[in-house]
Amino acid sequence: MFLIPNIEEDARRLATLHSICFPNSLEAYSEYLFLEMLRTPSYSFSLYGAHGFGIVRSGKADAEIITIAVHPKKRRNGLGQKILNDLIKKVIYESKPEIFLEVATENTAAIKLYKKCGFKKINLRIRYFKKKDGSKSDAVLMRKILTF
Repeated sequence: MFLIPNIEEDARRLATLHSICFPNSLEAYSEYLFLEMLRTPSYSFSLYGAHGFGIVRSGKADAEIITIAVHPKKRRNGLGQKILNDLIKKVIYESKPEIFLEVATENTAAIKLYKKCGFKKINLRIRYFKKKDGSKSDAVLMRKILTF
C-alpha cells in the first residue's frame, strides 16, 4: 500500500518502528527525516501498520531501496518479502531499469532475501554503517536489473 493519510503521525510511528528494528544503529532515522521523506515525491512507502515498512527513492535513471524495517516479533513470516515486492513493483511501474540497496554484511537474513529476489552483489563498502558502540560494519551494495 502506498497511501499516507497523516504524515506527522506516520513520521513519529515510522521513527519509533525504525529504532526498534535497528537498535544497534547510530544512524536510526529520526522523525524529522521521515517527515522530509514523506513530503518528498521521489520517496514511496510500503506500509504494514506497526509490523513493518519499506521506502524506495526514485531517481531519474534508477531507484534505491532506502530501508526495509520489520518488527522483530514479525520477522520470518514473509512480511519482508511482501514489502520488498511492493517496492520492486513501484519501481517497475515507474519504468526504472535497475534498483540498488545497501545492507549490513551481518544482516544475513536480509542478504538471503535479496539474493532470492534477484539482487546481486556489486560492491562492498568497508566500515560503512555506524553502530552505537562506536564500531562500524561493512555494507554490501546490491543491484537488481529489472525487466518489463
